[in-house]
Amino acid sequence: MSLSSKQRLRVLASYRGRGRANSNLWLVYSVKTSRDWMLHSDRELVYWLSYLETNPAVAWFSFDDENSAGGDEARQITVNFTGARASVLLRNRPSVTSPEELVGPTSEFTPTADVVLPGMSELSSDQLKQRVPSAMRWLKAISFAAAIRDMELTNESAALVSALRARGAGVLADIEADLAAFDPPTVYGLVVRMSIAGSLTLDLSHHPFCEATKWTTPDRELHVVT
Repeated sequence: MSLSSKQRLRVLASYRGRGRANSNLWLVYSVKTSRDWMLHSDRELVYWLSYLETNPAVAWFSFDDENSAGGDEARQITVNFTGARASVLLRNRPSVTSPEELVGPTSEFTPTADVVLPGMSELSSDQLKQRVPSAMRWLKAISFAAAIRDMELTNESAALVSALRARGAGVLADIEADLAAFDPPTVYGLVVRMSIAGSLTLDLSHHPFCEATKWTTPDRELHVVT
């Protein structure tokens, strides 16, 4: 069965499993986990973009598909980050006991965790709403990385790393100029891939993903990300 066929069946299963729920369904590709995820609400989409996929402290995550039918009021997520692991519950509808709380921990952080990451303990509806603009900017950016999924692109990646090392910081137009021999959408996809891997930082706080997007590298010890 082809990937597209599997995706179609997955979408249909989630749609039928929603019951009377009328929230949006989102089939998204995660660069961080190298797989597709079915998200059952706009809240799940914004949470995934803001606190999981683009969070440099999160190494890996998993939505609990066994308990995540489309009509469910909440969804369990396992999150691995540096030195610790946590399990959180993301509510798609307000809780009766805590109407404003969307996220709550279902297990304590492990003793090795010395910080409580934003969005991993308590998160209100208003806090999530504030993340919507930047999340939508990241959704566009990740679409470039999704277009090159499962591609190694060794030559392009090596050229990108060289350009990043040489500049250290700049805007996407600089990288596009340095890698003029390669297809620009492919270059953009690699930039996003490296950003999610933590090799560089993209500033999408106020402007959309475009040639004017600012980027910086945390250090010059960069490696090819495939």
